[in-house]
Amino acid sequence: MSKEEEERSGLVSSHAYALLDMRKIAGQKLIMLKNPWSHLEWKGNFSDFDQRNWTPELIKALNYDPKLQVDVDNGVFWIDYNSLCHYFENFYLNWSPSLFSYTSCIHNTWPSHQGAKKDLYNLGENPQYVLRVQPKTKSSIWVCS
Repeated sequence: MSKEEEERSGLVSSHAYALLDMRKIAGQKLIMLKNPWSHLEWKGNFSDFDQRNWTPELIKALNYDPKLQVDVDNGVFWIDYNSLCHYFENFYLNWSPSLFSYTSCIHNTWPSHQGAKKDLYNLGENPQYVLRVQPKTKSSIWVCS
């Protein structure tokens, strides 16, 4: 993002934000983010300054009144999903490992300079992984790269 676009949007280029909440209300997908600097906030759709998109239904459902937040610059803001996809290239989400009864972590490397072998007939030169799970109960599996 250019400096002008940063100023216009209220977002910081190449910056990490904490995800505090996600909601889908009346067809709107909204995400609450926090700038860890505790200042500088989104200025677009569903920002504290947006008078067009906030409805009484959303304000009540989210227990969030943007009019009361206009003068508070704490870095916390709501942003709609479409704007999030427009302004952010990557999403890296973390979760609390304590949410899972069982965890297993396997580390391996694939040097970035090696890259994928571009062979239409043979994938054997690329790293291969197999995950076999036979849970006794219904389970969730998370695979991260």
